Amino acid sequence: AAPQLLMRGTTKDFPRLTTIFGDNKYHNHSLEAWLAKERPTWHIEIQSRPESATGFAPVRKRWVVERTNAWEGRSRRNSKDYERLVSSSEAMLQISACHLMLRRLVPKADVPKFRYREAKLAV
Repeated sequence: AAPQLLMRGTTKDFPRLTTIFGDNKYHNHSLEAWLAKERPTWHIEIQSRPESATGFAPVRKRWVVERTNAWEGRSRRNSKDYERLVSSSEAMLQISACHLMLRRLVPKADVPKFRYREAKLAV
């Protein structure tokens, strides 16, 4: 599926793109050969979990994607696959990303600043 997805974009569409990060699933020679033939300025970098890790271990760069997916999943419509068409899903992701950016650019003014509760001291 990676070549089908990457075929949708060209080097003119994404002039700054040089590295594509993937996990172990994309560690195959056919994808690397396809990239070398079709998109020579792009290369794939495989991010693997350290073999010595036990339990949760953040993987370099991959946590950025996971965090972004979590932000997108907070929107109710993106929490499950409700859309019938892929174009509808793409549009909803773009709308929720715009919403997230707008909230960050102009935060609500009436939200009180967070403060810890004051501990009551026993006398």
